[in-house]
Amino acid sequence: MANILNSQPHSDPVEIAPDIWWVGEFDTKLQCNPYLIIGSHFHVLIDSGSRPQFPRILMKILKLGIAPQTIGALVYQHYDPDLCGNIVDFVDIINSQNLKIISDQINLPFISHYAPHADLLSTQSINHSIVMDCDKKIQFYNTPHSHSAGAIVTLEESTKTLFSSDLFGSHKSSAKTFLTAYSDCRKVSNSCPQHSSNSSTETLCGQREIDDLIEFHRVQIPCTKALMFALDVVEKIPFERIAPQHGSIIPTRQIADSIIQDLRNSGDFGIDRILNHHLHDDSTRGMRFS
Repeated sequence: MANILNSQPHSDPVEIAPDIWWVGEFDTKLQCNPYLIIGSHFHVLIDSGSRPQFPRILMKILKLGIAPQTIGALVYQHYDPDLCGNIVDFVDIINSQNLKIISDQINLPFISHYAPHADLLSTQSINHSIVMDCDKKIQFYNTPHSHSAGAIVTLEESTKTLFSSDLFGSHKSSAKTFLTAYSDCRKVSNSCPQHSSNSSTETLCGQREIDDLIEFHRVQIPCTKALMFALDVVEKIPFERIAPQHGSIIPTRQIADSIIQDLRNSGDFGIDRILNHHLHDDSTRGMRFS
């Protein structure tokens, strides 16, 4: 995997761990990242994406030699249209009575509006786990209100890959599949020669990616307590990499742990931040969020 850490593979699938593939869509507005877990006889697709992205996501799956009919489960970690919008397309093309759509029970009434005739399973009803035919085990963890009430994160245990949904996501598309290490510039921006206002080098600086990641959480996570609870859950999970639904993949536990500490030290999030602005500035009104 080392030789593709800084590549820009937008048209082809990318193997981020053994038998786990990024099949996402690069988008300058909001990069979305579906992931395919390949089994011996059936496969699992995580957060399959929006409806406009469906043809390009499907093409990446086909490039892997995967017949859509062999996808046995679609997992959705919350119910926003950027990851659920193409459910109906996948249900139609898979065309199997054995297909399962899996999410937290809180999410299922909303997901049912995308595919009203699909077979929906709650993570609670399957003991928060799936055992695949190749002895891969997928484990689900609740991270409520990060950012939806039924939010979950998903661990593929054999590769220790954590699919984190909106957690560890970011607004901007850096045009990189993998987040670069940023230890040299994360604390003091001037120490990094690439950390400048020059647009040609700005995207190379990891600190700018982290700044955007933190701002994404300030806007998308409802409150500070919800984020801190989710980080507590994540820290206890034995993962080695994080695959978020937006932005770049975090390739190592070391980088992820540093980001977790940055988030913990970044003040208030969501409504807490808005209220604190309001307390200190009476002009805070309406759509002022940052």
